[in-house]
Amino acid sequence: MDWGTDLWDQYDGIDKHTQSGLDLVDRYVKFVRERTEIEQNYAKQLRNLSKKYLKRGSKEEQECGFTNHQSFQDIVNELNDYAGQRELIAENMMTGTL
Repeated sequence: MDWGTDLWDQYDGIDKHTQSGLDLVDRYVKFVRERTEIEQNYAKQLRNLSKKYLKRGSKEEQECGFTNHQSFQDIVNELNDYAGQRELIAENMMTGTL
């Protein structure tokens, strides 16, 4: 097989294949950017929710030793940690694609 005699007419096929790959990369970058934006918004909303409920209740309720009050505070704290993880995911996605 020789370029000059057998492959000279394959330019259009190679061009289509290359353009298809470039289109896929562009589509993927757009997808990652949109997902990153969603992750950032989700993390922000989770943070706001956890801050809202961490501030609720009197000082006595927050320091209360009852299991149900402590469990609720633990859940809200976990949600805050989860928001931090989502922020890291979004940050890693953004730095990985730019």
